[in-house]
Amino acid sequence: MTDILASVPRVPEAVAAALYTAHPSGSLGWMVWSVVLGVVSVAAGLVSRRLLLRWLRKPFRSLYQGVTLRRAERISYGLLRTVILWVSAAVFFAVGAVIVIAVTPEFGPTRTTSLVLLIGMTLYLVLRDLTVNVFQPESPELRLLPIDDATAVHMTRELLLVFAVSIVFVGISVCFAWFKIDPDAHAVMRIVASLVASILMGAYVLSHRKVVAVLIRGNAPRPGLLRKVLAGTWHILAIVYLAATTASNIATILLRGGFLVGPILGPIVAFVVAIALFGVCVILIDRRFRAQQADLHRASGGTAAMPPEALPMPAVERAAAVAEAAAMMEDDEDEEEEEEAAAEEVLEAESAPVAETPAEVLAEGEEIETPAAPLVNPVTIWQLRWKGLGEHLAAILAAIVGVMTLLAVWGRLSLREGTVQFVGYLAVLFATYALYQIVRTWIDGKIAEEEPGPGHGQSEDGMGTGSTRLATLLPLLRNLLLVSIASIGGMIVLSGLGVNVGPLFAGAGVVGLAVGFGAQTLIRDIFSGAFFLADDAFRKGEYIDVGGVMGSVEKISVRSFQLRHQNGPLHTVPFGDIKRLTNYSRDWVVMKLPLRLEYGTDVEQVRKLIKKLGQELLEDPEVGPMFLQPLKSQGVVQMEDSAMILRVKFMTRPGDQFVTRRHVYMRINELFEQEGIRFASRQVTVRIADDADAHHNYTPEERRQAALGAVQPILEAEAQKSE
Repeated sequence: MTDILASVPRVPEAVAAALYTAHPSGSLGWMVWSVVLGVVSVAAGLVSRRLLLRWLRKPFRSLYQGVTLRRAERISYGLLRTVILWVSAAVFFAVGAVIVIAVTPEFGPTRTTSLVLLIGMTLYLVLRDLTVNVFQPESPELRLLPIDDATAVHMTRELLLVFAVSIVFVGISVCFAWFKIDPDAHAVMRIVASLVASILMGAYVLSHRKVVAVLIRGNAPRPGLLRKVLAGTWHILAIVYLAATTASNIATILLRGGFLVGPILGPIVAFVVAIALFGVCVILIDRRFRAQQADLHRASGGTAAMPPEALPMPAVERAAAVAEAAAMMEDDEDEEEEEEAAAEEVLEAESAPVAETPAEVLAEGEEIETPAAPLVNPVTIWQLRWKGLGEHLAAILAAIVGVMTLLAVWGRLSLREGTVQFVGYLAVLFATYALYQIVRTWIDGKIAEEEPGPGHGQSEDGMGTGSTRLATLLPLLRNLLLVSIASIGGMIVLSGLGVNVGPLFAGAGVVGLAVGFGAQTLIRDIFSGAFFLADDAFRKGEYIDVGGVMGSVEKISVRSFQLRHQNGPLHTVPFGDIKRLTNYSRDWVVMKLPLRLEYGTDVEQVRKLIKKLGQELLEDPEVGPMFLQPLKSQGVVQMEDSAMILRVKFMTRPGDQFVTRRHVYMRINELFEQEGIRFASRQVTVRIADDADAHHNYTPEERRQAALGAVQPILEAEAQKSE
């Protein structure tokens, strides 16, 4: 190390000596010939590249002519265009290399210099094609990143400058490796090249840290914890990686090792592989769920011919992101608190004018409860959850493949036993997580299909119509399957790590036996619940009576269920405490309505009127389909002091009787008023006899109090009955 540091002042002299001694003639004439040959080979390669691109331009454009540029089309356009450009870069290198090798049949400094120049130019073209297709500085309609044109141009130019300068310095150090240069001076050149590349990339990261932070946060009103942490620390992680890579390179150089290219190109290669894989997955997912996306967009008030993903970024959303990015570039000296406040303002500006649709929430792979639009089919929302789940799993898979690619470029991934086991553990964990999410989403979708549609469910009086039996049992099955999947996946990983899982099962059996003796009530509740559900005694949403506790079944767990009373209270009832269960929401219900009529009313006339009214109600388009049996009269069922009680009845499905009751009462009142039939009012006759022995009469106040005392019990009984 001391020798290398001491050789720093001698680097120019060592470089000059290496250039003179590179050619047997001892002159610098070969350099002129190398530059000329390099320029000619590069020019020939560029011409070949241009001709190839011109030949492919027409068929490439025909693929997307007249096609709406949705997200899938924009991604496929970028991927295919990148592949074509990289093929043209390969043609560029092949043509140039053929010229160099043909002109210089023998290996020497001229061929070395020309080939290094050609390789550096090819690498720059590859990186340039990738950068341009990511930022799309000249094609805003194809840009996937929510940044404005100026920011895209600025970021593209700066990144290309970083690549160009880094390639020049690294290329020079690689070129001199073939010359007879002093090893210490060459080590200094490699250290300088590594420092220059890392410093330039670090400056680029710090310069655009806020723009990238906004992109990582996304446009969700409440980004997840991982997004927040990554948005605030991504530049720190990048700087730490660059510093570690530079330190590793310098240490390798000081130890007389070679120049490590893997740590430098590793992130770029991993990024390309991960983005390409994720892009292909997104294309397949978008095309699979395009119909559901269009249905959701139509239901939300948009145009039927253009799904949301086909629309450009909303103007307000793009303007907010653009304004934030511009402000970030102009003010690099803000405090951290001001940075956070600015980011929050951008997110509020993005979320306030443009309501986030359920599809946008699902695309982020996060579980946020969003109220669905009234016109959107719940099944459509569930199908779009598959879209969000697919993108979520695709992002995880792309991240895993990117990490594995990075390790492979570093040289840390091989076919050794430990590496294969590590990859196997990752595959098991990913498969377990994917299966967990797939089962949960599938069962949730089946529950959504079984749920009653709009206009069904709980009635106005709190009497639920009930879900299907499948919708009642599926939540319990879902929990059982999810626990089983997580347990099996964990056992596989533990077994692969060398943990003997046999004693775990034995211990679980002992613990289960102990719990069984100590928690007999719990076991009774669980088994009772299993038999009640097997007997289909009740379902979710049905109105039941359990020993005086009444309400609609709101939630069912393993040991208990919850009843929501129509007045609001929530009752939790263990299955083991059920002695008798009455279900008011099964099959049909008969509603009987008493009518108080005056004495002297023609009962036969009333019977005929009620029968005719029943037929009219059956033909009513609103309530007619609710009747299972028409309204009919049962005649006089009771005689009271002030009225005779007639009763009418009808049959409906559970939950519909309250709506039909309102219509029946209203129509009977109108009918009786037209026919002159009068309802009897309640009367209580109180006779107060004078006390003959007292030889005086009661005063009016005493008579009033006596009458009130006679009526009060009747009023209290009626009030209690009405409750």
